[in-house]
Amino acid sequence: MSNSTKNHNMRAAGNHLHDAQEAALEGADSVSNAVRSAARRGQEAGHSLREAAGSVAGAAQDRLEGVSEGLAEFGHTARDVVAASAEELRERADAALERGKTRLRDVGETIEGRIQAMPMRSIAIAAGVGLVIGLLMRRRS
Repeated sequence: MSNSTKNHNMRAAGNHLHDAQEAALEGADSVSNAVRSAARRGQEAGHSLREAAGSVAGAAQDRLEGVSEGLAEFGHTARDVVAASAEELRERADAALERGKTRLRDVGETIEGRIQAMPMRSIAIAAGVGLVIGLLMRRRS
């Protein structure tokens, strides 16, 4: 092989090496750009996820507040209903007690009037009732 052929082959090999280096650099640039692009998309996806999580958390907080307010309102309404029912029941019980007292007073006055009108008969009835109660008590013993 002659020197000129060797030089020509060396130049050709150098050119191929140079072309390979340029291709490698272009490939490295391409890979670097792809990695940067993927990192940027990853950051954007992370940001979107944070925003979505914030929205979900905010919506959940709003729902919880709504439920809490609804429960509080229900509690107040239930308390008011129970208080009104208790007040109505107390009024009805007071009225029934007053009617009972009046009825008992009327019966007492009627009995007292009959005793005063017929004292001997009242004593005889009381003695008879006492005798019956005594006999009943004796049987139990």
